[in-house]
Amino acid sequence: MTSFKQARIESLLMTIDQLSLAKIRHLQQIHDLKSYSNACRVVKQLSPYVHETTHDKEKVLYLNKEGRQLIGSTKEVKRNMTIEHILLCNEAYLYFNCPIDWKTEYVVEVKERVPSLDIQFKGLSLSDKKKVVADASFSRN
Repeated sequence: MTSFKQARIESLLMTIDQLSLAKIRHLQQIHDLKSYSNACRVVKQLSPYVHETTHDKEKVLYLNKEGRQLIGSTKEVKRNMTIEHILLCNEAYLYFNCPIDWKTEYVVEVKERVPSLDIQFKGLSLSDKKKVVADASFSRN
């Protein structure tokens, strides 16, 4: 396999890993694969490294064991009920022009000391923790 072809395959696999799940249209847009038929031809080369499923009559790709090993990924994605949620996050990622600092499932946690509950248990004090898990986070402007 030529080095250009290998680099292209690894780049596509890294994008799929970053997105967790990817439609052909997502790869087409991110990697500027021109026409949909060309994108399908390129994606066909990924078949040894990806699992395929369908969602709303569109092909959805995610990495298999060989694909994860090739790019050194430890993130294992299984086909489950959150497909629609992940694909919707990917649509937002594309809408905002693929921000560099995009993070999914970003946890924001704030600790507030509750003065009325100033009780200690073996050196631990009670505090009110507020935790929010954002679907995605990135900085803008």
